[in-house]
Amino acid sequence: MGFGAIRSILRPLSRTLVSRVASSCSSAPAIPAAKPELCSLFGGSRLPWIAMATHFHSLSLTDTRLPKRRPMAHPKKKRFKLKPPGPYAYVQYTPGEPIASNNPNKGSVKRRNAKKRIGQRRAFILSEKKKRQGLVQEAKRKKRIKEVERKMAKVARERAWEERLAELQRLEEEKKKSISRIMTTSLAREKKIKTNGIWLNVAEKGDDGGPLVLLLHGFPETWFSWRHQIDFLSSHGYHVVAPDLRGYGDSEFLPSHESYTVSHLVADVIGLLDHYDTAQAFVAGHDWGSVIGWSLCLFRPDRVKGFISLSVPYSPRDPNLKPSEFSKTFGDGLYITQFQKPGRAEAAFAKHDCKTVMKKFLLTTRTDFMVAPPGTEIIDDLEIPSKIPEWITEEEIQVYADKFQKSGFTGPLNYYRAMDLNWEILAPWEGSKILVPTKFIAGGRDIGAKETMEYVKGEMFKSIVPNVEVVVIEDGHHFIQQEKSKQVSEEILSFFNKLRTTEFEIEASNKKLQFRFAQAVFILSPMDPDAVKSTLSNLAFGNVLAAAARDYKKEVLANEKAQSSNPVNEEVDLDELMDDPELEKLHADRIAALKREVEKREAFKRQGHGEYREVSEGDFLGEVTRSQNVICHFYHKEFYRCKIMDKHLKTLAPRHVDTKFIRVDAENAPFFVTKLAIKTLPCVLLFSKGVAIDRLVGFQDLGTKDDFTTTKLENVLIKKGMLSKKKKEEDDEDAEYQESIRRSVRSSENLDSDSD
Repeated sequence: MGFGAIRSILRPLSRTLVSRVASSCSSAPAIPAAKPELCSLFGGSRLPWIAMATHFHSLSLTDTRLPKRRPMAHPKKKRFKLKPPGPYAYVQYTPGEPIASNNPNKGSVKRRNAKKRIGQRRAFILSEKKKRQGLVQEAKRKKRIKEVERKMAKVARERAWEERLAELQRLEEEKKKSISRIMTTSLAREKKIKTNGIWLNVAEKGDDGGPLVLLLHGFPETWFSWRHQIDFLSSHGYHVVAPDLRGYGDSEFLPSHESYTVSHLVADVIGLLDHYDTAQAFVAGHDWGSVIGWSLCLFRPDRVKGFISLSVPYSPRDPNLKPSEFSKTFGDGLYITQFQKPGRAEAAFAKHDCKTVMKKFLLTTRTDFMVAPPGTEIIDDLEIPSKIPEWITEEEIQVYADKFQKSGFTGPLNYYRAMDLNWEILAPWEGSKILVPTKFIAGGRDIGAKETMEYVKGEMFKSIVPNVEVVVIEDGHHFIQQEKSKQVSEEILSFFNKLRTTEFEIEASNKKLQFRFAQAVFILSPMDPDAVKSTLSNLAFGNVLAAAARDYKKEVLANEKAQSSNPVNEEVDLDELMDDPELEKLHADRIAALKREVEKREAFKRQGHGEYREVSEGDFLGEVTRSQNVICHFYHKEFYRCKIMDKHLKTLAPRHVDTKFIRVDAENAPFFVTKLAIKTLPCVLLFSKGVAIDRLVGFQDLGTKDDFTTTKLENVLIKKGMLSKKKKEEDDEDAEYQESIRRSVRSSENLDSDSD
């Protein structure tokens, strides 16, 4: 049993005894008589004096401490009820009078002070409550004010943004109007022409029946650099055509630098001449356009009436020194050297906006070679003049900036990265002369003008370009056709007018050898197929050239043999055949049917049919809804099976012109991938009138194997109604076409074989 339990038992007993002793003392001060039981216990009639009252009184009356623990026998009560009765404070005391136990200090000073403190505390609590309420209300008021201020600031910001946006839109509209006004002052017509397998953007002006003039721009320019010459020459009866070269402006971009060799570029020019059905044309080129023009005069002199080169003279091939090795002699600072590494120049250009880059190039007045200090990029070394010169305006510079902002600089820089390939391609023409009548125009303050003038005025240049005129505009810089537009235009016109009045023919000592390489046709200086083979043995395309030369020789012999056996056909009465009405009707119907078919195919091609194209997510809906039947392949560039599907669809596209073949990168088209529930790649969706009617998921419908044939895929698409079944005649033509391709491939692989 603990001490607390013992105390809870003894405390009531002590209180009882104390109360009795106190009552007896109040009635008689003498010591009371003891009870018999107690007296007998202690052996007498009276109890011995024991200060029990004082002891218990001290324990009960003066000990006002609360118990540390609640008595176990008592129920759970509030602590204040356990306080023992007794005085709680000092009061006035009259000696000899007892303190009443049932009147505990009523009206005492301590009680009054306690009430006063309680009142003060209540007043303090109320005042604090009012203060807090006032603070809360003030905080709420400030919060409301801040909310109103935030809303007003938001409205002000939105209004300011709207005003700024309207201002930017107005400036953009003004810029577009000024640019369109600049672009339309010459009234040049722009259109896309497919030549040599790519799409070129072409600006043309003038009478279609006039002599064709082809203007080739340089770096970093577009067809817009010839705007003054287009107006001037077209007003004098010429049909002027100025293309954006491949990789520039709105023309098609090819990422590999191997697609920018002079053979590809000359083939593009030949394709343009064929498109305009022109056997010969006048050609003018500036910078890289001059390089292309010189190569055209070297490869196909029969297609050029006259050539004008601006800024860049013809340089013969050095058999012992590649262009990249020559550029290294100037160190790493030469712009050509810095342009060689893919991505280096693009990263340097990206540090500036396009307009700044164009200003640095177009407005440069340097006359030395463009060599930057060590550790500096050439674009950072070029300076912009404090004042824009009079020959160009801010709006015209913006035209260039907008085009390069859209197309980027990789395509134009690939021209420099293909210089070593050009050196290899030009090996067969080493030592050849430019026999086409030419004119060279340069500025006296051009880049490297001193060295250029010494070269063009020397005997070497005149020996390799014997029919050349040299014109130097002393105060002209590099972009001379824009800076000195009037003088250059007059020089071009006078030269072309002189050639129009005099017939110029290129004489060759032996028969010219004509052959087809890719889609371009070149005429070489006199050489036989064996010489071509031996000379081009170290080139990547030498086998193709030699095989093509041998095929041409056989074709010529076959034509001569066919012409010698023609007399039998002369016995046919042509007049009688022409008078046959049924034959005339059949002929007219056949001509009309062929014409309708050709018009239909051309209409399909204008809509993008006949080729397997990639479209972006933004163009997807337009491509699908503009055609009757559309086959769309959702692919991933790293999936092997997607590449297999691409190969077969690319083969089918030109064979079925009435159906459009496109593909979409699923990684870059998340909206339509989710919308069309595409979960497995490759996935080929079949659209009819803009509605997805069916799909090919993986290779499930093609035997689930990777080695299925194009014919099997074609039959599946025919069954699903996406392709029309081809006629037997068309199948025969396709078979003959495929057989001709196989023959050309075999001939290119086995040059020494006589099986061809």
